[in-house]
Amino acid sequence: MAAYDALRDLPLLIENVETDRLTLDLSSEFTRVTTVVRMRGDGHEGAGEDVTYDGAAHAVFPELPRGEHTLASFSAALDEIELFDGPPRHGAFLDYRRWAIEAAALDLALRQAGTTLGDVLGREPRPLSFVVSTRATDLDPVLALYPSTRFKLDPTPDWSNGYVAALAAREVVDCVDLKGAYHGTVVDNPPDAELYRRVAEAFPRAWIEDPALTTEVLAPYTLMTHIRDSLVWAVADGALTQWVPMGAGNTDLVRMAASLKEHAPNTSFSLELITAGAPKPVPYLDPEAELWRKFPHMQASDFARFVALAHKGPAGPVEMLSRPEQGEPDGDLREQLREQLREQQRRHFAEGFDYCRTVLGMGERGH
Repeated sequence: MAAYDALRDLPLLIENVETDRLTLDLSSEFTRVTTVVRMRGDGHEGAGEDVTYDGAAHAVFPELPRGEHTLASFSAALDEIELFDGPPRHGAFLDYRRWAIEAAALDLALRQAGTTLGDVLGREPRPLSFVVSTRATDLDPVLALYPSTRFKLDPTPDWSNGYVAALAAREVVDCVDLKGAYHGTVVDNPPDAELYRRVAEAFPRAWIEDPALTTEVLAPYTLMTHIRDSLVWAVADGALTQWVPMGAGNTDLVRMAASLKEHAPNTSFSLELITAGAPKPVPYLDPEAELWRKFPHMQASDFARFVALAHKGPAGPVEMLSRPEQGEPDGDLREQLREQLREQQRRHFAEGFDYCRTVLGMGERGH
């Protein structure tokens, strides 16, 4: 039984909903804002936290359904609600807010049922290790107060050989986040092969999160990686990119898989088989494009590789259904489209899984 199937019919009574807006000045340039969602009913409270990285987006929070539900019917009711006052800056913000709301609902439903998530799913609780996540380079103030603190740190190009060596000698780092997958945020970090190598060699036991240029730099240190195929092609003002089924893109998965098999033959692969997204523009020929404000220090070699990839790629897009904008279409057409998208995703999943097994050689041989 899938985890959701074990949870979907839990009864849920929501009598009132409150939100608490939390703020913390992390630097002169960035104030972290989150919203805690509190749902109450039948003498219990459930909570979730919206971690959307846009302070202004927290100024307005939607009115949420009250009354009697199941988790499944409450989730379905959220489909009809505008979660933001206008389209959010990033599509992921819709997920952040929805997760916060549904986490509060799940928390409340479990408490009202007098049970726990582990009991419902038949899983035994196990200890967790917590870390302090920071981009700060001076860790002494935290360690002076809490000497046993473990850290998740964001390496930047300012990390010199000397600093990395001194930090490694302290043995307090459990995770390093290279931020290679961040685009359009205040913590964007341009790919830096030498920094990656320096970090990987200095922290061999740490989790390394969100690198770019993964196969070229980190293959010898890789235990697990996720892969996703994309199609990139040239257009008049730059390029377009699209998430596509495995094998339908031009990201050279064959070379990447071969590199990992050579340098890290026991690597496990997590397949990211998400499709149904519309092509996204990368207007790099426009000097005023937001792209250049997001990546002011992009290395020429990395940019040249991307341009070469776009120009050698076949003209796209791959024809597929795309997820609709929030609230569109309405009624029966919306449900019909959702079913068509589910069927498309199932087909793309099967095709992608078969490609990874037969072409990339992944499967039960330790990959």
